[in-house]
Amino acid sequence: MGGDAVFHNCFRYGSGADEGPVFNTTQLSIDSRDTIRILQYKALMDIKLTTARLLDCYRRGDIPLTDQPRGPSVWLPKLTPKDSEIQFGVMPAEQILSIVRASSRPFDGATARFVDAELQVTIWDAIQYQGPRSEEWKSVPYGTILDATADLTLVKTRDGEVLLTDTSTVGEAMIGRQLS
Repeated sequence: MGGDAVFHNCFRYGSGADEGPVFNTTQLSIDSRDTIRILQYKALMDIKLTTARLLDCYRRGDIPLTDQPRGPSVWLPKLTPKDSEIQFGVMPAEQILSIVRASSRPFDGATARFVDAELQVTIWDAIQYQGPRSEEWKSVPYGTILDATADLTLVKTRDGEVLLTDTSTVGEAMIGRQLS
């Protein structure tokens, strides 16, 4: 969490996982608003462009490969539904937004539960709220839905507010309810 780039490699298979010689490495930037879906799109675009270059080299009969540097492999754990649970009462806005971005489509989305019911909200996109604020918001608990329209929901966090822009459950009837 919190990285700003990922490296995308095109390599020839070797005897071990990710150990073969490299044809191309592209650094894909992770912008503050990128979701996993956007990052996958960037990777797909890189695959298309790299494949075209690889085919050109193949046609010329010269595919330049570079040995990978020796060093430890980095393996990240698979994202689980538990990793995608948001706790508005504990997490700062930046952490909430990072979880939403990492859990967005094509994954199952980030989730939050209402304190007063078993109802779960799935969140696919959200942004840091940067707009007018009410003095009354200071006295409500974290996770309180401060405002909602047909497709936007404003929620109080420990250090500000997040605007949920794509969720499974929204609406004015949710104003004042609290997410855990």
